[in-house]
Amino acid sequence: MKGSTMRRVFMINEQGFTLIEMMFAMAISATVAMAAFALFASMNWSQQVQEGVGEAQQNVRVTISRLTKDLRRVGIGTPDPPFSLGYDTTDNGSDDTHYTTAITIASSGGAAAADSVTLLGLGHKAAILKGIVNVEGESSICVDSFANFSGISPNTLRNRRHLSIGGSSYKELTSWGGGSCPAGSDQLNLRSPLDKSYPDGTPLYIIQAVTYNISTVAPCSAADPCLKSDDITSLRGRGAQVVSENIEDLQFAYGVDSLPKNSIVDSYVNDTINTSDIIAVRVSIVARTRNMDPRNRSMKRPAMEDRAEGGVTDGFRRRVLTKVVTMRNY
Repeated sequence: MKGSTMRRVFMINEQGFTLIEMMFAMAISATVAMAAFALFASMNWSQQVQEGVGEAQQNVRVTISRLTKDLRRVGIGTPDPPFSLGYDTTDNGSDDTHYTTAITIASSGGAAAADSVTLLGLGHKAAILKGIVNVEGESSICVDSFANFSGISPNTLRNRRHLSIGGSSYKELTSWGGGSCPAGSDQLNLRSPLDKSYPDGTPLYIIQAVTYNISTVAPCSAADPCLKSDDITSLRGRGAQVVSENIEDLQFAYGVDSLPKNSIVDSYVNDTINTSDIIAVRVSIVARTRNMDPRNRSMKRPAMEDRAEGGVTDGFRRRVLTKVVTMRNY
C-alpha cells in the first residue's frame, strides 16, 4: 500500500503544465515585459526632455550673461552727444553706417520678428601711451605698440579709428606711423590735437561696435535659430560669431526716467526716444529645446514686448529669461 501511494505521487508530479496554464503564464510574462518597456520608454523620454530643457536653460543664461556684460559698457569712451561715428559695416571701403547713439535697438518688423541691438563702448585695450611727447596741443600720440592698427586691412583699420584715451577722451585716428616718437614707441596720428597732456602708461582703447541679432544663416537655420554677435571692429574675430544655439527670440525695451529726473525707471518703451532719458534696458530672451516633444503639441512662442505670440503650436519646450540692466554711462 505504501509503495502504491508513492507511485501515484510520482505520476502526479510527472504530469507538468497544461496548455491553459502555459498561455496564462505567457500572458503574465508579456504584460510584465510590456510594462517594463513602457517604464523604460517613459524614463528615456523624461531624460531626453530634461536634457533638452537643461540645454535651453544653459543657452539662455550664457546669452544674458554676454549681453549684460556688453550693455554695462555702453557709452563709455564715446564722444559727448550729439555725435555720429561712422563704420564700414559692409566692408566696401567707406562708411555706410553712422551711429548717433551708443545703443541702437532695431525692431526688425515689430510684432513679426526679433529685435537686434548695436552697442558702442570700450571693448579693447589697444595700447598704452609711452614717451614724454603726449602733451597738450600735439596731433599725434606715442604708444608702446601699434599692432592693433598696422598689418591689417584698410577697411578693418577704418573701423578701429574711434579711440578713447584713458576711457574719457574721445579721439579719431587718421593714420599710424611717423618719426616723431622716441625709440621703442610707435606713432598714431589724430584728427584733432590733444586737449591735455597724458602721462606714460595711460591706456588707449578702441571703441567697439557690436551687433547682436537672431540668425537663421549657416551654421544656424530656420529650424535651429541662434544668437550671433558681429563685432564691426573685428576685435573678437572677423564676421558674425555664434553666441548661443537655439535662441528663438530676442526683445529689448528702453527703461526711461522721465521728468522729474529721479534715477527711477518710469516706463519701458520700444520706440526710439531721447537717449538722455535712458537709464536701463530690459532684455528678454527665449531659448527652445533642440528637438520637439511629440507628447506636447500645445506650446507656442510667448509674446514679449512688441512682438505677438507665435501663431503655430509645436512641440518645442521653451525657457524665457528677462533681465533689467542698468546703464552705467548713459
